Amino acid sequence: MGSPASFKALLPHYLSAYAHVSILTISSILRQPPQRDNNNMQDLLHAGLSSTRALHSRAYPILTLPPEITSEIFVRCLPAERQLDMVNPKEAPLLLMQVCSLWREIAMSTPELWADFDLEIGWPEPHLVDFSKAWLQRACDRPLAVNLSSCGLMSDIDNIDRFIAGLWGRSHKIHTLELKIAVEDLDVIDVSICGPNFRTLQRLSVQLQQGLGGGAVDREPIMLFHDTPALCEVRLSEIPPSSISLPWSQITRFCGEIYSVAECLEALSLMPNLRHCTFAAFDSISSPPRPFSTTAVHTNNLNPITHPHIQHLELSDSISDSFLLANSMDVLAFITLPALQTLQIRGVKDYSKTVLDSFLSRSSPALHRLSIHPLESQNGATELCFSPHFTSLPLMDLEVWYPDSHLLLRFLGKNPELLPKLRRLSLLGCRNVDNEASGNLAAPAANHQIQGESARPSYLQLFRVVSESGRTLSDTELALMRLGQLKASCN
Repeated sequence: MGSPASFKALLPHYLSAYAHVSILTISSILRQPPQRDNNNMQDLLHAGLSSTRALHSRAYPILTLPPEITSEIFVRCLPAERQLDMVNPKEAPLLLMQVCSLWREIAMSTPELWADFDLEIGWPEPHLVDFSKAWLQRACDRPLAVNLSSCGLMSDIDNIDRFIAGLWGRSHKIHTLELKIAVEDLDVIDVSICGPNFRTLQRLSVQLQQGLGGGAVDREPIMLFHDTPALCEVRLSEIPPSSISLPWSQITRFCGEIYSVAECLEALSLMPNLRHCTFAAFDSISSPPRPFSTTAVHTNNLNPITHPHIQHLELSDSISDSFLLANSMDVLAFITLPALQTLQIRGVKDYSKTVLDSFLSRSSPALHRLSIHPLESQNGATELCFSPHFTSLPLMDLEVWYPDSHLLLRFLGKNPELLPKLRRLSLLGCRNVDNEASGNLAAPAANHQIQGESARPSYLQLFRVVSESGRTLSDTELALMRLGQLKASCN
Protein backbone atom coordinates (compact mmCIF):
# COMPACT_ATOMS: atom_id res chain seq x y z
CA MET A 1 0.00 0.00 0.00
CA GLY A 2 3.08 2.22 0.22
CA SER A 3 4.49 4.41 2.95
CA PRO A 4 2.33 6.78 5.04
CA ALA A 5 3.96 9.75 3.30
CA SER A 6 3.01 8.50 -0.17
CA PHE A 7 -0.53 7.77 0.97
CA LYS A 8 -0.81 11.28 2.42
CA ALA A 9 0.33 12.72 -0.90
CA LEU A 10 -2.30 10.74 -2.81
CA LEU A 11 -5.11 11.43 -0.36
CA PRO A 12 -6.31 14.65 -2.11
CA HIS A 13 -6.62 12.71 -5.38
CA TYR A 14 -8.71 10.03 -3.68
CA LEU A 15 -10.97 12.64 -2.11
CA SER A 16 -11.30 14.44 -5.46
CA ALA A 17 -12.22 11.18 -7.18
CA TYR A 18 -14.71 10.39 -4.41
CA ALA A 19 -16.32 13.83 -4.75
CA HIS A 20 -16.42 13.55 -8.55
CA VAL A 21 -18.06 10.12 -8.44
CA SER A 22 -20.54 11.25 -5.82
CA ILE A 23 -21.52 14.39 -7.80
CA LEU A 24 -21.99 12.42 -11.03
CA THR A 25 -24.08 9.80 -9.25
CA ILE A 26 -26.26 12.33 -7.45
CA SER A 27 -26.71 14.40 -10.66
CA SER A 28 -27.90 11.34 -12.55
CA ILE A 29 -30.42 10.63 -9.83
CA LEU A 30 -31.72 14.19 -9.83
CA ARG A 31 -32.25 14.09 -13.64
CA GLN A 32 -34.66 11.19 -13.23
CA PRO A 33 -38.40 11.88 -13.22
CA PRO A 34 -39.68 13.03 -9.84
CA GLN A 35 -40.60 10.23 -7.47
CA ARG A 36 -41.46 10.01 -3.87
CA ASP A 37 -38.94 11.70 -1.60
CA ASN A 38 -38.33 8.48 0.32
CA ASN A 39 -37.19 6.68 -2.82
CA ASN A 40 -34.88 9.54 -3.78
CA MET A 41 -33.32 9.55 -0.31
CA GLN A 42 -32.79 5.78 -0.45
CA ASP A 43 -31.10 6.09 -3.84
CA LEU A 44 -28.88 8.90 -2.55
CA LEU A 45 -27.90 6.80 0.46
CA HIS A 46 -27.02 3.78 -1.70
CA ALA A 47 -25.08 6.00 -4.07
CA GLY A 48 -23.05 7.41 -1.21
CA LEU A 49 -22.27 3.95 0.14
CA SER A 50 -21.26 2.67 -3.29
CA SER A 51 -18.97 5.66 -3.79
CA THR A 52 -17.39 5.11 -0.39
CA ARG A 53 -16.72 1.46 -1.17
CA ALA A 54 -15.24 2.41 -4.54
CA LEU A 55 -12.88 4.81 -2.81
CA HIS A 56 -11.92 2.22 -0.17
CA SER A 57 -11.22 -0.39 -2.83
CA ARG A 58 -8.68 1.96 -4.39
CA ALA A 59 -7.07 2.88 -1.06
CA TYR A 60 -7.25 -0.66 0.45
CA PRO A 61 -7.02 -3.35 -2.27
CA ILE A 62 -7.56 -6.09 0.35
CA LEU A 63 -11.20 -5.04 0.52
CA THR A 64 -11.64 -6.25 -3.08
CA LEU A 65 -10.97 -9.86 -2.07
CA PRO A 66 -13.95 -12.22 -2.24
CA PRO A 67 -15.50 -12.71 1.23
CA GLU A 68 -14.63 -16.43 1.11
CA ILE A 69 -10.91 -15.65 0.76
CA THR A 70 -11.03 -13.03 3.52
CA SER A 71 -12.86 -15.50 5.75
CA GLU A 72 -10.16 -18.14 5.22
CA ILE A 73 -7.47 -15.58 6.06
CA PHE A 74 -9.33 -14.71 9.25
CA VAL A 75 -9.41 -18.36 10.34
CA ARG A 76 -5.62 -18.55 9.93
CA CYS A 77 -5.29 -15.52 12.21
CA LEU A 78 -6.59 -17.45 15.22
CA PRO A 79 -3.88 -17.81 17.89
CA ALA A 80 -2.44 -21.27 18.44
CA GLU A 81 -2.43 -20.54 22.17
CA ARG A 82 -4.30 -17.66 23.75
CA GLN A 83 -2.58 -15.26 26.09
CA LEU A 84 -5.65 -14.90 28.30
CA ASP A 85 -8.98 -16.28 27.15
CA MET A 86 -11.29 -15.57 24.23
CA VAL A 87 -12.43 -12.22 25.70
CA ASN A 88 -9.28 -10.51 24.42
CA PRO A 89 -9.67 -7.57 22.02
CA LYS A 90 -6.01 -7.92 21.00
CA GLU A 91 -6.51 -11.36 19.44
CA ALA A 92 -8.70 -12.80 16.72
CA PRO A 93 -11.63 -12.90 16.29
CA LEU A 94 -12.44 -9.82 18.40
CA LEU A 95 -9.47 -7.92 17.00
CA LEU A 96 -10.67 -8.45 13.41
CA MET A 97 -14.07 -6.96 14.22
CA GLN A 98 -12.53 -3.62 15.17
CA VAL A 99 -10.96 -2.85 11.78
CA CYS A 100 -13.98 -1.87 9.68
CA SER A 101 -17.64 -2.68 9.18
CA LEU A 102 -16.91 -5.04 6.26
CA TRP A 103 -14.43 -7.09 8.26
CA ARG A 104 -16.83 -7.15 11.18
CA GLU A 105 -19.56 -8.50 8.92
CA ILE A 106 -17.27 -11.17 7.45
CA ALA A 107 -15.98 -12.20 10.88
CA MET A 108 -19.48 -12.55 12.30
CA SER A 109 -20.42 -14.70 9.29
CA THR A 110 -17.45 -17.09 9.67
CA PRO A 111 -18.51 -19.88 12.09
CA GLU A 112 -14.98 -21.34 12.30
CA LEU A 113 -13.84 -18.22 14.17
CA TRP A 114 -16.26 -18.93 16.99
CA ALA A 115 -15.91 -22.71 17.28
CA ASP A 116 -13.42 -22.42 20.18
CA PHE A 117 -15.00 -21.29 23.44
CA ASP A 118 -12.17 -20.49 25.87
CA LEU A 119 -13.23 -18.66 29.03
CA GLU A 120 -11.77 -18.09 32.47
CA ILE A 121 -14.35 -17.25 35.10
CA GLY A 122 -12.82 -15.54 38.08
CA TRP A 123 -14.51 -12.19 38.47
CA PRO A 124 -18.02 -10.71 38.07
CA GLU A 125 -18.90 -10.20 34.42
CA PRO A 126 -22.15 -8.27 33.91
CA HIS A 127 -22.51 -9.31 30.24
CA LEU A 128 -21.40 -12.94 30.64
CA VAL A 129 -24.70 -14.47 29.55
CA ASP A 130 -25.26 -12.20 26.53
CA PHE A 131 -21.63 -12.39 25.42
CA SER A 132 -21.44 -16.19 25.56
CA LYS A 133 -24.84 -16.52 23.84
CA ALA A 134 -23.72 -14.30 20.95
CA TRP A 135 -20.40 -16.18 20.65
CA LEU A 136 -22.05 -19.59 20.50
CA GLN A 137 -24.72 -18.43 18.05
CA ARG A 138 -22.02 -17.26 15.62
CA ALA A 139 -20.53 -20.77 15.67
CA CYS A 140 -23.78 -22.01 14.06
CA ASP A 141 -23.63 -25.80 13.69
CA ARG A 142 -19.86 -26.15 13.91
CA PRO A 143 -18.46 -28.67 16.44
CA LEU A 144 -17.35 -26.83 19.56
CA ALA A 145 -14.14 -27.04 21.58
CA VAL A 146 -14.83 -25.66 25.07
CA ASN A 147 -12.19 -24.72 27.63
CA LEU A 148 -13.59 -23.49 30.94
CA SER A 149 -11.53 -22.41 33.96
CA SER A 150 -12.52 -21.21 37.43
CA CYS A 151 -10.91 -20.46 40.78
CA GLY A 152 -13.73 -21.19 43.21
CA LEU A 153 -15.92 -18.10 42.84
CA MET A 154 -18.48 -19.27 40.27
CA SER A 155 -21.28 -19.41 42.81
CA ASP A 156 -20.75 -15.70 43.58
CA ILE A 157 -21.23 -14.57 39.98
CA ASP A 158 -24.62 -13.19 38.98
CA ASN A 159 -26.59 -15.28 36.47
CA ILE A 160 -23.99 -18.07 36.55
CA ASP A 161 -26.83 -20.61 36.41
CA ARG A 162 -28.13 -19.01 33.18
CA PHE A 163 -24.62 -19.07 31.73
CA ILE A 164 -24.13 -22.76 32.52
CA ALA A 165 -27.62 -23.60 31.22
CA GLY A 166 -26.86 -21.79 27.96
CA LEU A 167 -23.48 -23.49 27.56
CA TRP A 168 -24.72 -26.98 28.36
CA GLY A 169 -27.71 -26.26 26.10
CA ARG A 170 -25.23 -26.69 23.25
CA SER A 171 -23.57 -29.73 24.80
CA HIS A 172 -24.69 -31.88 21.85
CA LYS A 173 -22.27 -29.85 19.65
CA ILE A 174 -19.24 -30.06 21.97
CA HIS A 175 -16.62 -32.52 20.70
CA THR A 176 -13.77 -31.46 23.02
CA LEU A 177 -14.23 -30.27 26.60
CA GLU A 178 -11.48 -29.15 28.98
CA LEU A 179 -12.40 -28.14 32.51
CA LYS A 180 -9.92 -26.62 34.96
CA ILE A 181 -12.29 -26.24 37.85
CA ALA A 182 -11.87 -25.57 41.55
CA VAL A 183 -13.53 -28.29 43.57
CA GLU A 184 -15.86 -25.70 45.12
CA ASP A 185 -17.31 -25.01 41.65
CA LEU A 186 -18.25 -28.61 40.84
CA ASP A 187 -21.78 -28.14 42.16
CA VAL A 188 -22.24 -25.22 39.73
CA ILE A 189 -21.31 -27.15 36.59
CA ASP A 190 -22.49 -30.64 37.55
CA VAL A 191 -26.17 -30.03 36.82
CA SER A 192 -28.78 -31.98 34.92
CA ILE A 193 -29.18 -31.08 31.25
CA CYS A 194 -32.51 -30.73 29.51
CA GLY A 195 -32.56 -32.13 25.99
CA PRO A 196 -29.69 -33.91 24.22
CA ASN A 197 -26.60 -34.61 26.30
CA PHE A 198 -22.92 -34.68 25.27
CA ARG A 199 -23.67 -37.07 22.42
CA THR A 200 -20.76 -35.87 20.22
CA LEU A 201 -18.17 -35.46 23.01
CA GLN A 202 -15.00 -37.35 22.09
CA ARG A 203 -12.28 -35.86 24.32
CA LEU A 204 -12.75 -34.90 27.96
CA SER A 205 -10.25 -33.37 30.37
CA VAL A 206 -11.18 -32.54 33.96
CA GLN A 207 -8.48 -31.02 36.13
CA LEU A 208 -9.27 -29.95 39.67
CA GLN A 209 -7.46 -26.79 40.65
CA GLN A 210 -6.67 -25.46 44.08
CA GLY A 211 -9.51 -23.11 44.89
CA LEU A 212 -10.26 -20.86 47.82
CA GLY A 213 -12.13 -23.36 49.96
CA GLY A 214 -9.27 -25.36 51.40
CA GLY A 215 -9.93 -28.97 52.44
CA ALA A 216 -11.27 -31.99 50.67
CA VAL A 217 -14.90 -32.20 49.61
CA ASP A 218 -17.12 -35.19 50.36
CA ARG A 219 -19.65 -35.30 47.51
CA GLU A 220 -21.40 -37.71 45.22
CA PRO A 221 -19.66 -38.73 41.97
CA ILE A 222 -19.78 -36.29 39.05
CA MET A 223 -22.73 -37.37 36.87
CA LEU A 224 -22.52 -34.79 34.08
CA PHE A 225 -20.82 -37.14 31.61
CA HIS A 226 -22.45 -40.46 32.32
CA ASP A 227 -24.22 -40.46 28.92
CA THR A 228 -21.50 -39.70 26.35
CA PRO A 229 -21.74 -42.35 23.59
CA ALA A 230 -18.83 -40.99 21.51
CA LEU A 231 -16.36 -40.46 24.36
CA CYS A 232 -13.04 -42.26 23.74
CA GLU A 233 -10.30 -40.06 25.26
CA VAL A 234 -10.23 -38.94 28.92
CA ARG A 235 -7.78 -37.09 31.12
CA LEU A 236 -8.47 -36.80 34.86
CA SER A 237 -6.31 -34.95 37.36
CA GLU A 238 -6.89 -35.54 41.07
CA ILE A 239 -10.26 -37.14 40.30
CA PRO A 240 -10.23 -40.84 41.21
CA PRO A 241 -12.32 -43.16 39.03
CA SER A 242 -14.85 -43.69 41.82
CA SER A 243 -15.61 -39.94 41.88
CA ILE A 244 -16.88 -39.59 38.32
CA SER A 245 -19.41 -41.54 36.28
CA LEU A 246 -18.17 -42.30 32.74
CA PRO A 247 -18.88 -44.91 30.05
CA TRP A 248 -15.62 -46.61 31.02
CA SER A 249 -15.90 -49.60 28.71
CA GLN A 250 -15.66 -47.47 25.53
CA ILE A 251 -12.60 -45.41 26.53
CA THR A 252 -9.46 -46.24 24.52
CA ARG A 253 -7.11 -43.46 25.70
CA PHE A 254 -6.74 -42.42 29.34
CA CYS A 255 -4.51 -40.20 31.46
CA GLY A 256 -4.73 -40.27 35.25
CA GLU A 257 -2.68 -37.63 37.05
CA ILE A 258 -1.88 -37.51 40.75
CA TYR A 259 -3.32 -40.97 41.35
CA SER A 260 -2.48 -43.50 43.96
CA VAL A 261 -1.35 -46.92 42.74
CA ALA A 262 -4.69 -48.35 43.88
CA GLU A 263 -6.56 -45.78 41.75
CA CYS A 264 -4.39 -46.64 38.74
CA LEU A 265 -5.33 -50.30 39.09
CA GLU A 266 -9.00 -49.39 39.56
CA ALA A 267 -8.94 -47.34 36.35
CA LEU A 268 -7.37 -50.21 34.40
CA SER A 269 -10.01 -52.63 35.65
CA LEU A 270 -12.82 -50.28 34.54
CA MET A 271 -11.52 -49.86 30.95
CA PRO A 272 -11.26 -53.25 29.20
CA ASN A 273 -10.78 -51.66 25.75
CA LEU A 274 -7.99 -49.28 26.76
CA ARG A 275 -5.12 -48.97 24.25
CA HIS A 276 -3.14 -45.90 25.35
CA CYS A 277 -2.56 -45.14 29.04
CA THR A 278 -0.62 -42.52 31.04
CA PHE A 279 -0.25 -42.42 34.82
CA ALA A 280 1.36 -40.01 37.27
CA ALA A 281 1.09 -42.01 40.47
CA PHE A 282 1.97 -41.50 44.13
CA ASP A 283 2.77 -44.10 46.75
CA SER A 284 0.48 -44.52 49.75
CA ILE A 285 2.91 -42.79 52.13
CA SER A 286 3.58 -39.56 50.27
CA SER A 287 0.18 -39.15 48.63
CA PRO A 288 -0.78 -35.46 48.38
CA PRO A 289 -3.89 -33.86 49.87
CA ARG A 290 -6.87 -34.71 47.71
CA PRO A 291 -9.81 -32.46 46.75
CA PHE A 292 -12.06 -35.52 47.13
CA SER A 293 -12.37 -37.42 50.37
CA THR A 294 -10.97 -40.89 49.61
CA THR A 295 -9.89 -43.94 51.56
CA ALA A 296 -6.17 -44.72 51.38
CA VAL A 297 -5.23 -48.25 50.31
CA HIS A 298 -1.76 -49.54 51.18
CA THR A 299 0.18 -51.22 48.39
CA ASN A 300 0.43 -54.41 50.48
CA ASN A 301 -3.33 -54.90 50.01
CA LEU A 302 -3.41 -54.49 46.22
CA ASN A 303 -4.23 -57.27 43.80
CA PRO A 304 -2.23 -57.46 40.55
CA ILE A 305 -4.10 -56.99 37.29
CA THR A 306 -3.57 -58.21 33.73
CA HIS A 307 -4.77 -56.00 30.88
CA PRO A 308 -4.79 -57.73 27.47
CA HIS A 309 -5.17 -54.70 25.17
CA ILE A 310 -2.90 -51.84 26.34
CA GLN A 311 -0.32 -51.08 23.65
CA HIS A 312 1.18 -47.84 24.97
CA LEU A 313 2.02 -47.08 28.60
CA GLU A 314 3.60 -43.89 29.90
CA LEU A 315 4.64 -43.50 33.53
CA SER A 316 5.32 -39.81 33.99
CA ASP A 317 6.18 -37.19 36.53
CA SER A 318 3.69 -34.78 38.06
CA ILE A 319 3.92 -32.21 40.80
CA SER A 320 0.94 -31.85 43.10
CA ASP A 321 -0.14 -28.80 45.06
CA SER A 322 2.12 -30.08 47.85
CA PHE A 323 5.11 -30.31 45.48
CA LEU A 324 5.47 -34.06 45.86
CA LEU A 325 7.07 -35.97 43.00
CA ALA A 326 5.31 -38.97 41.54
CA ASN A 327 6.32 -42.58 42.20
CA SER A 328 4.85 -43.85 38.95
CA MET A 329 7.29 -46.76 38.68
CA ASP A 330 5.38 -48.54 41.46
CA VAL A 331 2.54 -49.26 39.02
CA LEU A 332 4.72 -51.73 37.06
CA ALA A 333 4.94 -54.02 40.09
CA PHE A 334 1.19 -54.74 39.94
CA ILE A 335 0.35 -55.01 36.23
CA THR A 336 0.93 -57.43 33.37
CA LEU A 337 0.59 -56.11 29.80
CA PRO A 338 1.17 -58.80 27.16
CA ALA A 339 0.13 -56.54 24.22
CA LEU A 340 2.45 -53.66 25.15
CA GLN A 341 4.41 -52.12 22.26
CA THR A 342 5.64 -48.82 23.73
CA LEU A 343 6.82 -48.09 27.28
CA GLN A 344 7.90 -44.61 28.38
CA ILE A 345 9.25 -43.92 31.87
CA ARG A 346 9.71 -40.18 32.32
CA GLY A 347 10.72 -38.05 35.28
CA VAL A 348 10.14 -40.68 37.97
CA LYS A 349 12.19 -40.66 41.15
CA ASP A 350 11.82 -44.37 41.87
CA TYR A 351 13.29 -46.02 38.75
CA SER A 352 14.32 -49.59 39.43
CA LYS A 353 15.88 -51.95 36.92
CA THR A 354 14.65 -54.90 39.01
CA VAL A 355 11.01 -53.76 38.83
CA LEU A 356 11.34 -53.18 35.08
CA ASP A 357 12.95 -56.55 34.47
CA SER A 358 10.31 -58.35 36.51
CA PHE A 359 7.53 -56.59 34.56
CA LEU A 360 9.08 -57.51 31.19
CA SER A 361 9.58 -61.11 32.29
CA ARG A 362 5.99 -61.36 33.50
CA SER A 363 4.39 -59.64 30.49
CA SER A 364 6.59 -61.01 27.66
CA PRO A 365 5.43 -58.16 25.40
CA ALA A 366 6.38 -57.56 21.77
CA LEU A 367 7.93 -54.28 22.86
CA HIS A 368 9.03 -52.03 19.99
CA ARG A 369 10.02 -48.83 21.85
CA LEU A 370 11.46 -48.30 25.33
CA SER A 371 12.33 -44.87 26.74
CA ILE A 372 13.77 -44.47 30.25
CA HIS A 373 14.24 -40.91 31.54
CA PRO A 374 14.45 -40.83 35.35
CA LEU A 375 14.89 -37.68 37.38
CA GLU A 376 18.27 -36.10 36.74
CA SER A 377 18.77 -35.77 40.49
CA GLN A 378 18.39 -39.51 41.02
CA ASN A 379 21.56 -40.92 42.54
CA GLY A 380 23.75 -43.13 40.41
CA ALA A 381 23.40 -44.06 36.76
CA THR A 382 20.50 -45.66 34.94
CA GLU A 383 21.01 -49.40 34.64
CA LEU A 384 19.38 -52.20 32.69
CA CYS A 385 19.13 -55.90 33.46
CA PHE A 386 20.54 -57.77 30.47
CA SER A 387 18.53 -60.87 31.19
CA PRO A 388 17.57 -63.25 28.36
CA HIS A 389 14.00 -61.97 28.12
CA PHE A 390 15.32 -58.39 27.80
CA THR A 391 18.06 -59.02 25.24
CA SER A 392 15.63 -60.97 23.04
CA LEU A 393 12.99 -58.22 22.96
CA PRO A 394 11.99 -57.09 19.43
CA LEU A 395 13.00 -53.53 20.37
CA MET A 396 13.50 -51.19 17.44
CA ASP A 397 13.93 -47.94 19.41
CA LEU A 398 15.76 -47.67 22.76
CA GLU A 399 16.40 -44.40 24.61
CA VAL A 400 18.16 -44.34 27.98
CA TRP A 401 19.00 -41.23 29.98
CA TYR A 402 21.91 -40.96 32.44
CA PRO A 403 23.63 -44.30 31.76
CA ASP A 404 27.30 -44.79 32.59
CA SER A 405 30.14 -45.90 30.31
CA HIS A 406 29.59 -49.57 31.15
CA LEU A 407 26.16 -49.53 29.50
CA LEU A 408 27.63 -47.77 26.48
CA LEU A 409 30.41 -50.32 26.11
CA ARG A 410 27.87 -53.11 26.42
CA PHE A 411 26.16 -51.91 23.26
CA LEU A 412 29.49 -51.37 21.49
CA GLY A 413 30.41 -54.98 22.08
CA LYS A 414 29.92 -57.74 19.52
CA ASN A 415 26.90 -59.63 20.80
CA PRO A 416 24.60 -60.87 18.03
CA GLU A 417 21.90 -61.80 20.55
CA LEU A 418 21.65 -58.31 22.08
CA LEU A 419 18.41 -56.73 20.79
CA PRO A 420 18.81 -58.07 17.23
CA LYS A 421 16.09 -55.82 15.73
CA LEU A 422 17.33 -52.55 17.21
CA ARG A 423 17.36 -49.67 14.72
CA ARG A 424 17.58 -46.53 16.88
CA LEU A 425 19.75 -46.27 19.99
CA SER A 426 20.07 -43.08 22.05
CA LEU A 427 22.20 -42.91 25.19
CA LEU A 428 21.73 -39.42 26.58
CA GLY A 429 23.32 -37.62 29.53
CA CYS A 430 25.96 -40.36 29.85
CA ARG A 431 27.86 -40.24 33.12
CA ASN A 432 31.57 -41.00 33.60
CA VAL A 433 32.15 -41.07 29.85
CA ASP A 434 34.76 -38.32 29.53
CA ASN A 435 36.71 -36.02 31.79
CA GLU A 436 36.66 -32.93 29.65
CA ALA A 437 34.69 -30.05 31.12
CA SER A 438 34.27 -28.27 27.83
CA GLY A 439 33.92 -28.98 24.15
CA ASN A 440 31.09 -28.76 21.70
CA LEU A 441 31.28 -31.47 19.09
CA ALA A 442 28.31 -31.89 16.81
CA ALA A 443 29.34 -34.93 14.78
CA PRO A 444 26.61 -36.83 12.94
CA ALA A 445 25.24 -40.02 14.44
CA ALA A 446 27.36 -43.09 13.83
CA ASN A 447 26.14 -45.97 11.67
CA HIS A 448 26.96 -48.90 13.90
CA GLN A 449 26.68 -52.43 12.51
CA ILE A 450 25.71 -55.40 14.62
CA GLN A 451 26.71 -58.57 12.83
CA GLY A 452 24.34 -61.39 13.67
CA GLU A 453 24.61 -65.10 13.07
CA SER A 454 22.32 -64.93 10.07
CA ALA A 455 23.57 -63.96 6.63
CA ARG A 456 21.62 -60.68 6.69
CA PRO A 457 23.27 -58.05 8.94
CA SER A 458 21.23 -55.67 11.07
CA TYR A 459 22.08 -51.96 11.00
CA LEU A 460 21.40 -49.14 13.40
CA GLN A 461 19.79 -46.27 11.56
CA LEU A 462 20.50 -43.91 14.47
CA PHE A 463 23.25 -44.18 17.10
CA ARG A 464 23.42 -41.12 19.36
CA VAL A 465 25.58 -40.70 22.45
CA VAL A 466 25.57 -37.48 24.50
CA SER A 467 27.61 -37.02 27.66
CA GLU A 468 26.18 -35.49 30.82
CA SER A 469 27.91 -32.21 29.99
CA GLY A 470 25.85 -32.03 26.80
CA ARG A 471 28.71 -32.93 24.44
CA THR A 472 27.96 -35.29 21.57
CA LEU A 473 30.55 -38.04 21.25
CA SER A 474 32.17 -38.21 17.82
CA ASP A 475 32.79 -41.29 15.69
CA THR A 476 36.48 -41.18 16.67
CA GLU A 477 35.70 -41.20 20.40
CA LEU A 478 33.37 -44.16 19.99
CA ALA A 479 36.06 -46.03 18.06
CA LEU A 480 38.64 -45.29 20.78
CA MET A 481 36.26 -46.52 23.44
CA ARG A 482 35.76 -49.70 21.46
CA LEU A 483 39.55 -50.10 21.12
CA GLY A 484 40.02 -49.54 24.84
CA GLN A 485 37.44 -52.25 25.55
CA LEU A 486 39.24 -54.72 23.27
CA LYS A 487 42.60 -53.98 24.89
CA ALA A 488 41.11 -54.49 28.34
CA SER A 489 39.72 -57.88 27.26
CA CYS A 490 43.19 -58.99 26.13
CA ASN A 491 44.87 -58.26 29.46
